[in-house]
Amino acid sequence: MEIKLGTLEIKAGTGKYGFKSHAIAMFLIVFLWLGVRVKASTNEVLPKTLSVGVALRFDNHVSDTVVSTMEGIETAKALFEEDHPHVKINLKTFPYHESLESVGKSADTIIEAHIPAVIGGELSEESLLLGKKLDPQKIILVSPTSSNPEVTRNRNYVFTANLSDARTGEKTANFIVNHFNVHAIGLMHDISSPYTDYLSVRFLDAIDEINQNRKQSPIQVVHEKFIQRRPDFHQQIENFMAKKIKYIAMLTRRDALLRFSTEAASLGYYPTFIGCDGWETLQSVQKHLVKESPYGDKFVGFSPSYWNEKYDSKLAKRFHKKLLSSKKDANAWTVIGFDAAWVLFNSMNASKDPSDPDGIRKEMESFHSSSLLTSARFKFGPDHAPIKDLHFFKVDAKGINWEATVE
Repeated sequence: MEIKLGTLEIKAGTGKYGFKSHAIAMFLIVFLWLGVRVKASTNEVLPKTLSVGVALRFDNHVSDTVVSTMEGIETAKALFEEDHPHVKINLKTFPYHESLESVGKSADTIIEAHIPAVIGGELSEESLLLGKKLDPQKIILVSPTSSNPEVTRNRNYVFTANLSDARTGEKTANFIVNHFNVHAIGLMHDISSPYTDYLSVRFLDAIDEINQNRKQSPIQVVHEKFIQRRPDFHQQIENFMAKKIKYIAMLTRRDALLRFSTEAASLGYYPTFIGCDGWETLQSVQKHLVKESPYGDKFVGFSPSYWNEKYDSKLAKRFHKKLLSSKKDANAWTVIGFDAAWVLFNSMNASKDPSDPDGIRKEMESFHSSSLLTSARFKFGPDHAPIKDLHFFKVDAKGINWEATVE
């Protein structure tokens, strides 16, 4: 008998020792076949399931930003599963309402469900409570949009996909000073919210730092504090007008911007506003401050955005194609929801055990990319907040247009 297996040739005789040699040959064949099967099995990619929770304000009053964030997360899931056919991502929602009590109950439900990682917490106040409860349980939390540094401070398992307010305040100050070459700036400082309060304080710190290194005369800041429920802004507006302030940093929620700009316009005062993500989407600013305002033809605002839609990376093109197929529009919340999910999915998949929080954390901390949607560069700093670009867009009667990117 003569058998050929690859480059190996085995001959079995039929003489006195034919049976023995035949048995040896058959043994070798079976042994080699098993070896090939074992090698093949070790090269096979085994099915993997990523269990991910989503904790956001899913209620009857759900905002456009939450809807957009969820669309981004679902798009990331679809594209990631296309790239990794062996991976199945199970998303489970843990809704809460506007009250912090509801947020706390959502966190308790997550712990009971033994979910290893969660994308959630739109507002910093929400993420602070989620992190307080989930971090001791070693549950990874990635907030798409929280920006208060306290969210990740002293938290081993909490990350944010958004720039921290410390970096945003600094970048905003540099944008105003360098882009407009100003000598005086107005600041409307909302002290009624931890988010707006911290952002304004960091902005002031950044201006102080700029003045210390400035060879020219120091930049003057006309600083006005207020609380959200203030009935009117007449006193502050008169002060800005008297001091001929042309640029106002309005690091507030959109409602305060709308009330202030409307009252200012009624007095014939039309400063240029520089804002923050508290203004919500660029489209909503255009809608409320330009299209639906009686003074919209004179409104000029510069707002930072999570992304620059001109990015044409391979991932960005796939993202837009997938959204178009779903007949959905992209905005800043969609893309930052996508990026938060994309980073988490990659980190979980890279971990030896996608349910091991320490393995996921290690992969998150070492993650870096040059092809995300919100920035041409992305990695986490020691504070678990990203180091990336910030994009400023001009919103006025002419539309929404990119103005500058601050690295």
